[in-house]
Amino acid sequence: MKTEKSYRTSLVQLGKIIYLRRVNKYLTTKQIAAELNIAPTAYRNIENGKSDPGFAKLLHIAEILEMDAKEFMNGEK
Repeated sequence: MKTEKSYRTSLVQLGKIIYLRRVNKYLTTKQIAAELNIAPTAYRNIENGKSDPGFAKLLHIAEILEMDAKEFMNGEK
């Protein structure tokens, strides 16, 4: 069972993967947030590892960033 600390570490790692992919695609946080129908600050919280996006939103982020959701699980960048 994961501890709270390892859970938070996983969220931070996930956020880094999302951030790097977004930057490499030359997209802004506002553009992604608009596609997700959330506030830019809510999206930034996902990238910063402060918020758990949930499975459905994670799949939507993968779609927007044109990546396979497995990349999130494998830690690929």
